[in-house]
Amino acid sequence: MIKIREAEQIELGHLAEIYSAARVMAGCFSKPAADAQQLKRLVEGEEIFVAELDGEVVGFVSVWVADNFIRHLYVAPAAQGKGVGSRLLQFCTREYGHPLSLKCEAQNVQAQRFYRNKGWFDREIGEGDDGVWERLYSKNA
Repeated sequence: MIKIREAEQIELGHLAEIYSAARVMAGCFSKPAADAQQLKRLVEGEEIFVAELDGEVVGFVSVWVADNFIRHLYVAPAAQGKGVGSRLLQFCTREYGHPLSLKCEAQNVQAQRFYRNKGWFDREIGEGDDGVWERLYSKNA
């Protein structure tokens, strides 16, 4: 069973491990790893929620509320394909409504497929430190 709850500050080290492992697995980030302090800076001002699978934290999402913007959504590699990402997106939809948006690296094929299978679509393309990104919007945008 997947449970979503608000993250606790003490969990930032574990969330940094999930962030790093998922980014390394994606293979398209110039700076894939982060420690707890770096992650804390990356999510400053955002609301953060964790996903627990059978009592273990295996993913998280952070949202910049003012823009309904999902800034980070990462699932531990071992938990991918088990519905964790889907539950995090469902939670965000329920909590924040529509439209939601996020940026996804164009080269992150697995993430692109995941979001597009959920009905998300692109409206904007840009370029950042890791190459081309697409700003995707929830299907009800």
